[in-house]
Amino acid sequence: MPETTYPKLQLGFGGTPESPTDVEIAAPDIAHHTAIVAQSGAGKSFLLGRLIEEIILRTRSRVLILDTNSDFIHVKQTSAQPWDAAPSDKWPRRTTADYETQEDFRLHWEKVHIAHLMDNGRVPWHRLECEYQAAALGIDATTEASAYHWLARTDEWMQRRTHGGRKAEYTPAGHADFVRECVQMRRNRGAKPALSTSDIADWGHLFEGEPSLDQDAAGELAALLADLDPSACPRVWNALYSVSAWQHVWGPKSDEEADLHDLIARKDLRLGVVDLCLSAATADDQSPIRMLETMRSGMVLALYALNAAWQVARKSWRDDIETQHAKRVPFFVVIDEAHNFAPERPGSALAALVSGLISQIASEGRKYGLFLILATQRPTKVASGVLAECENACLMRLQSPAEHKAAFDVWGSSLQEVASSAAYDKGDGLLLGRWAPSPTEFHAAYRRTEEGGADLDPDHWARESW
Repeated sequence: MPETTYPKLQLGFGGTPESPTDVEIAAPDIAHHTAIVAQSGAGKSFLLGRLIEEIILRTRSRVLILDTNSDFIHVKQTSAQPWDAAPSDKWPRRTTADYETQEDFRLHWEKVHIAHLMDNGRVPWHRLECEYQAAALGIDATTEASAYHWLARTDEWMQRRTHGGRKAEYTPAGHADFVRECVQMRRNRGAKPALSTSDIADWGHLFEGEPSLDQDAAGELAALLADLDPSACPRVWNALYSVSAWQHVWGPKSDEEADLHDLIARKDLRLGVVDLCLSAATADDQSPIRMLETMRSGMVLALYALNAAWQVARKSWRDDIETQHAKRVPFFVVIDEAHNFAPERPGSALAALVSGLISQIASEGRKYGLFLILATQRPTKVASGVLAECENACLMRLQSPAEHKAAFDVWGSSLQEVASSAAYDKGDGLLLGRWAPSPTEFHAAYRRTEEGGADLDPDHWARESW
């Protein structure tokens, strides 16, 4: 049987600038967790863009990007830079097997189904498990047991209210309204209220779809109210009202909006981008409190998107077993600033959930065809178990001896090779692991799509102002 010839991903150049050779990676060698380690300004985002382009164009894989710095907000657009070589260039901008013209690349790229998922994707509050809801609200199940009990019991009651055979859909604001109504009725009726259907007949406005509120519901609600501590209620409803301001997160609220999970699950989607700093880009209020809220809402989006990718990959695996057809494709999840999402010591319950899910994907994802591509400036701050699962690695410019030591401990190259990265120019890197038979120095080729969070351009600003 003839040996299968697989496509080669064109990452950049080896050799010397005077005599460059293409650095190519056989497509099957990317089906592993990957880490890109580089300090700011070393070309990490540029390499990420190039790698994603090659994965999409040379394989049938799917890619989900958790975009922390808006680096991929213009990923649908092509850049002229790879085809505008300058005399001052040290290295070529394109590999020998690259597209000859920008138009040639554009014709191939526009055939790819690319979607900015936060254009119309939203997180349905009612689909979050109570543990996720509490983490989003900042309610600790251990130290705030009464508040957590309020949240869990009211969510349980609302989830059980059905209409037309489906669960009631509600937002954090609707949940807060329900909590407020509950505590008001308990105060009015005492510790053991006896409720009738008429007492709650006008509560249908709290639930989209107007679920039936019958006598059984009245009895259940009476039992619920008797079980709750009114003193914990303000903590719950204030937290709910606070997160209800995240209009870019919750929904769907119209036919134009969709569940983010359902968008990620679409089999025809090749490249999906979840912009985690969308709220920061659109908010007029950039106060410290607002910025903290932006970080927290981004973490909720990351948690929901990661969970969706995990569920989609597991379902694809189960379907493959049932049909006995090996028709799955790799699903890559790209996370920049990985030290913020999988820290060694998470600073909150929400961060711990995100970090735990990333750790689970790192340890079990390969079975389901789900792979991480992590980029970080601080390997010392990333959970050690996560980096240890990354069989492919690229080290770019890295100045800190502590970070050199961390990279050496994980990937086992010579410490001298790792330390040499301090002298790398922008775009230089060292490939380690499965995708390089031996440690390989290279220079990244230009990405062909527009970069969103680009560096300052000295040709524009480094000029006298008079």
